[in-house]
Amino acid sequence: MSVTTPPPAPVTQLPIWATVKATFRSVLVENLGRLPKAAFAPFVISLALILVFALLFPGQFEPAAVGQEPHAGLADVVSALLGLVPYVIFAVTWHRLVLLDDPPRWLPSWRRRHWRFLGYSLVLFLLAYLLLIVLGLVGTATLWALGGGPSGEEMSGPMAFLSAAAALLLGLIVAWTVLRLSFVFPAAAVDEGYGLGDSWRQTRGQGLRLIAIVVLIMVPVYAALIVLTGLIGFAIGLIAEFSGGAASEAVGLAVFLVSASVGIVLGYVALALGVTMISTAFRTCSGWVPAGATAPPSQTA
Repeated sequence: MSVTTPPPAPVTQLPIWATVKATFRSVLVENLGRLPKAAFAPFVISLALILVFALLFPGQFEPAAVGQEPHAGLADVVSALLGLVPYVIFAVTWHRLVLLDDPPRWLPSWRRRHWRFLGYSLVLFLLAYLLLIVLGLVGTATLWALGGGPSGEEMSGPMAFLSAAAALLLGLIVAWTVLRLSFVFPAAAVDEGYGLGDSWRQTRGQGLRLIAIVVLIMVPVYAALIVLTGLIGFAIGLIAEFSGGAASEAVGLAVFLVSASVGIVLGYVALALGVTMISTAFRTCSGWVPAGATAPPSQTA
């Protein structure tokens, strides 16, 4: 752990393209061979959770009837909370790999740093949720005042455009806020005494840069995810068409497990990119170096 006090402001501007390139290079070139070991335990936990919930709450995995909206229940809440466990394990492991070159382990142990990381995850989730509610109410009231009408009434073209623009602005505000506070995650992973206030100060003027970097990294990743998901869905449709009788249930379960596994694998690749980006930005803006190492000279971009 470093004993130095975090700087009161970013030590340098965050370079957008350099951070994007460094993120992809770190995950897909330098550390790709370490990804299976880092993701093994979280992957097994995630797959086990999906299977357990599919058996205990089969209704949660059945397609909704036409015109019927699915409703979140207690099972969804419990599943989301338990799903944080493999996420925290992987994220802490990958942050430490990027920042400390600490090699991943097949069976990592849960330590105090994991509890801190989990706590910050819940705090930022609740903050984002509250922002969505408050700003959503403000936006809705504003649209009504401008003549948009209550929910359910058909909007005019200009009002529909304003509504979409307001939703986009709401998303940007929430993303900007969460990203400004996100440096607590790599700091917690490397056991630094570093809080939300430190993150807010060290990302001053960097919020839009962080958003731009996230977009440039995640758009191609999720485009690939959509394509692969479509191909899996097509394969499921073919299997359902040509299989029947008692075999269809076994085939359906196998296809479900395969598709879930592929989704989890791709999800961990995306997560590795996101974690690497935050670690790289944290190291750049804070000037952080491991204890005993020599800090690099500050550079402007």
